[in-house]
Amino acid sequence: MGRMVDLINEVLDSSTKTPFKLGKGRSQVMELIRVNGKTTTARFNRALNGLMEDVFGFSFARFQALGVWDEQYEYFSVMDESKMVANCGAYHMQMVVDGIKQEFLQFGAVAVHPAYRGKGLGRLVMEQALGEYPDVPAFLYANLDAKLFYTKLGFVPQEERQPFVTVRPGPRKPGLERLELIYPEVGEYLESRGCFSPCLDCVNQEALNWFHLVYQFQDNLYHVPELGVMLVMEERGSEVFLHDVAAPQKVSFECLLPYIQGEGVERVTFGFRPDRLDSRWETEPSSDPDSVLMARGWEGDLGCFIPRLVRT
Repeated sequence: MGRMVDLINEVLDSSTKTPFKLGKGRSQVMELIRVNGKTTTARFNRALNGLMEDVFGFSFARFQALGVWDEQYEYFSVMDESKMVANCGAYHMQMVVDGIKQEFLQFGAVAVHPAYRGKGLGRLVMEQALGEYPDVPAFLYANLDAKLFYTKLGFVPQEERQPFVTVRPGPRKPGLERLELIYPEVGEYLESRGCFSPCLDCVNQEALNWFHLVYQFQDNLYHVPELGVMLVMEERGSEVFLHDVAAPQKVSFECLLPYIQGEGVERVTFGFRPDRLDSRWETEPSSDPDSVLMARGWEGDLGCFIPRLVRT
């Protein structure tokens, strides 16, 4: 790693601490740790949440309490004694892209404690993770001020296009029922999900779905028992945001529309590729002012839209 770090031991296995010195000639020794949901400890979780709180004002505690974190989600972290000072998370995504199953890594929770910045620790954890999977393409959502950092690691910005459809206002059909996060039906819908986009989707998304429901969409859960489908949706003025549709079988948008339309609804904006609903749609440039989708090791096009509930 040149001026950044001098590793003084080799990684022994996936859960072993690896000591290193922070720069040549310095006495400060830290540890590089790699864990997943099966090898983590309560001590590691506390340290991770401490770093997340310091950098983002956020904690994974509620997600960790669900018990859905497994070996698909790895963390590469730097510890200074009991304090975590740098981290990156890598989720092993089983994607479908243009009808072909393909493994991707999605990076998230990339953070360096403010007191330890400028020492190459962010690059260290990212390069460690990328080096473990050199032939696996990767993507992430980068904050705009970190775009150059990821560009130097080989990530390239991708264009995203927001799918939507215009609809005619009309009365909403009875049968749309509210769900609470604690209802068993929520887990049953996520576990039995069987409908995916053949062009761009993730087939191992249950844990990521839970993360988004707990932190972002717990007040936006509904289902239509008659159709056997759960909807993650919210209505804002004349627009319905249909963030997700989970069902064991394919459900067409034509069947769903009567349950989500309204007298003032003129547009439905999708949080996924609506070809999974056999729907026609339009797209427009995605306008997230805070982040950009970036990919590495992938020569094709990631399509118009990464499903919102599989992003880290």
